[in-house]
Amino acid sequence: MLFLFCGMGISIAQRIEIDDKGLKINSVRITDRTTPAKLKMILGKPDKITHKYQHVWTYNEQGIMVYVDQDNSDFSVILCYKPTQFDYAPTSCYPNIIKIFDHIITPDSSMEELKAIPEIIFEKTKSQGNYVATVSGVRLIIEAYSGNLESIELSL
Repeated sequence: MLFLFCGMGISIAQRIEIDDKGLKINSVRITDRTTPAKLKMILGKPDKITHKYQHVWTYNEQGIMVYVDQDNSDFSVILCYKPTQFDYAPTSCYPNIIKIFDHIITPDSSMEELKAIPEIIFEKTKSQGNYVATVSGVRLIIEAYSGNLESIELSL
């Protein structure tokens, strides 16, 4: 997937993908040893930091949130495809692609397209519109109502 970050008038493309070895952001392998501080170095300075049950870093123009545990030991990255009313939500929706092996997921992709990717293993869930899956050690929590993507959360 590609992120476009704007800072000081310069756009920086950051590539994020999932392959057979796991998650990469901007060609940097993200592992269970990657710290939130290192992730912030990769993504850049957030537009807003909110302290709720977790710390929430918001990247407005990129449509991204990062949830960081209170003890700064763990994090997850959320791609927001639809606007939400939360005060910590980004002001824009995630506009770019996600690359999962050789498959490209766009903001217009459907849940059926995700389900057709053979590398993604879906768990059975009882909650309508919420899907849990894993691919190469990356946990995905997908919100999709009426088949349309609302958000994808990526964590290890």
